Amino acid sequence: MISYQQRRSYGFSLVEVVVAMSVVAIATLGLVKMQTFLERKSEYVQMGLVALQIAENDMQYVQSLSFSSISGASGSISRAEGTYDWVRTYKSVMSGDAKQLQTTVTWSDRRDEKQSLALSTMRTKFN
Repeated sequence: MISYQQRRSYGFSLVEVVVAMSVVAIATLGLVKMQTFLERKSEYVQMGLVALQIAENDMQYVQSLSFSSISGASGSISRAEGTYDWVRTYKSVMSGDAKQLQTTVTWSDRRDEKQSLALSTMRTKFN
């Protein structure tokens, strides 16, 4: 005769199954959250590179202008990933012998949050 102490049960209890499913669910939620975060950051980097290219192109254009014709400007550029608005501002420094330029590019990400990037340089009338 088999006593109750000698009897072994095989398999998993309900508590073990619930605990295991909870651990798997929490890990899955963490992975989904991380994927969303990485996707958003990847999009920001991609759009930021386009904005940087727009700002650099404007800075190169300013270098081709004569010193006296440098002025503020603005515009909008549409690309496949969105619309980028840019603004060039300047102010005279060093008694008018130099101009401090800044080009700011703004865009909206997929959450409609405004993002921006700015490049600055200085241009003298001697170069």
